[in-house]
Amino acid sequence: MAREILDSILNDIASDEKVVFQNQLQELLNLAHQPLDLQHFLNDFLFRSCQLFAANAGVIWFADEAKSRLEAKAEVHIEHLLLDDETHLAHDQLLRDGMSLTSSVVVKPFSAIAPQATSCNPTDSFLVLGPVRIANHTLALVELVLGPKPLRGQTTELQTAYGRWLDYVLASLSDGIERRFLRASATLTPALDRLRAVSDEVQDIQQMILKRVEQSLQAFAGMNFGTLKSNQEFANSVHALLDRHGFRVICPECGAPAILRCQKAGNSKSGAFVFDHYLETGRTFHGGPSTFPNVKLTTKPPRRKRGS
Repeated sequence: MAREILDSILNDIASDEKVVFQNQLQELLNLAHQPLDLQHFLNDFLFRSCQLFAANAGVIWFADEAKSRLEAKAEVHIEHLLLDDETHLAHDQLLRDGMSLTSSVVVKPFSAIAPQATSCNPTDSFLVLGPVRIANHTLALVELVLGPKPLRGQTTELQTAYGRWLDYVLASLSDGIERRFLRASATLTPALDRLRAVSDEVQDIQQMILKRVEQSLQAFAGMNFGTLKSNQEFANSVHALLDRHGFRVICPECGAPAILRCQKAGNSKSGAFVFDHYLETGRTFHGGPSTFPNVKLTTKPPRRKRGS
């Protein structure tokens, strides 16, 4: 549904503006995950919403527990509403009724918020009112002022679609508010559980990479590159690849993690491949084949303590 609404609004926008519009939408939806405190998040979200909806002004209203009083927590050009004392009271009643909404609506100038409602829009501007709901509780209300003739959404159908589209956008606002409230009172156990799940996922991915690299290296088994220099260059490249991913080869003689090297060996012009590792007896080299061995891989062991 949100995709259909977005497409209909995009069709109403000049082609040279569509890319900018889509970029603005994506930036708005990404805000919930940005490292912003609550106030900066609300300010940025409202500013970008006004850009997206081509609104003249906007406010994010938060209510107390009784919903008897509303306070503007973020605002953009709210002076454009030009409210006098009488219209101010009518506007307040409209907002209080808006807190009872379960979905966003577009309220036409000098029109009721709903067919049987007593409150109405006392201004000459189209207003979009959207409840910010978390766990079936309305925490705040977003008000966007589109002006007497909205720049986007020239038809009644598209103006009504704005309400459904604002619901789509406000899901990201709800997520961002919830994240920032929970951040201040987060419990440790769920956070540790999520961290362990991420760790398990990383280990699974690492094992997949290990097997893929292992299979690739085994394709070189039995090869000799003709000279000691060439064999050493290949062995060094293998080590750089494995070290970058935290891997080591397994020594076929003792089973310990090792670094594969190529060294001079007797009368051999191309040297020998050896497994370099530290055992309890000290640094040890095992192996000695003249061709690249059929290697098996393991994860890199923790760094040895100095002197051990």
